Amino acid sequence: MSKLFYTETGRTIHCANEELTGRRHARKVLKLPAEVASDARLYFLAASRPDCTMPLRVTVNGHPFEVAPDGKTWVHWYILKLRREMLKPGDNTIDFWCDAWAQDSWMLGLESGHPKPRSFLSFDGGKTWQNRHMGVLIRMPGEYVVRLRLDDPKRRDPAPPAFIWEDRNCEYFDKIRELIPAGIKAIADPWEKTRALVSWTIVQWRYRNVLTGGVDYAPWDLPTIISWGSKSFGHWHKDPVVMCVHYAIVTTTAALA
Repeated sequence: MSKLFYTETGRTIHCANEELTGRRHARKVLKLPAEVASDARLYFLAASRPDCTMPLRVTVNGHPFEVAPDGKTWVHWYILKLRREMLKPGDNTIDFWCDAWAQDSWMLGLESGHPKPRSFLSFDGGKTWQNRHMGVLIRMPGEYVVRLRLDDPKRRDPAPPAFIWEDRNCEYFDKIRELIPAGIKAIADPWEKTRALVSWTIVQWRYRNVLTGGVDYAPWDLPTIISWGSKSFGHWHKDPVVMCVHYAIVTTTAALA
């Protein structure tokens, strides 16, 4: 067996990750148990720019690695194999940077919303660190999406939590049911009702993604998706992004209600 050590859930915002340069270094601190008796794998979410040719530099407790651009320009998982002697009980420090001067080469995945993160950002090449003004907008505390799995047969991940269904009698679902046409709610057959919900969903707005739409990305909330999509106006801009996943969210939420 093995065990994964992490401090986040992987919920990044595609336009608010951490840009890395020779001056902007990112650091993740992961706490390991009192006994480290096996090799490990380091996982991190990152991406390089289309024209990037320089490597991403990574150190694990001072042990250096270089990661070459792989041609994938979206944020995805990278994996590094670590020897047992590179790790230690307690806090382990993983640093990321590249040799670019401009913020145009590598980015590291960042999950916002952590009041006391164990992730840090340096603006002076690793001399000093802080974790209140992180991300490309220098606005938020957060955790870098960096995880470590110990390949120890004596350790195992905890069991996943039990699935919890939404309460169909909640006020939110009452409001959702008000939006669904009476004719659809009157259909008795579940499959036919589902088909009708799908047909109703796809005519509520025109599909727009990041290439055909604007800057704003609609939140995963049925009334907001329909409002932003049908009015072609979002948080601050025209033609917000309301795309494939938003059709799925609306259909699924309506079906649950």
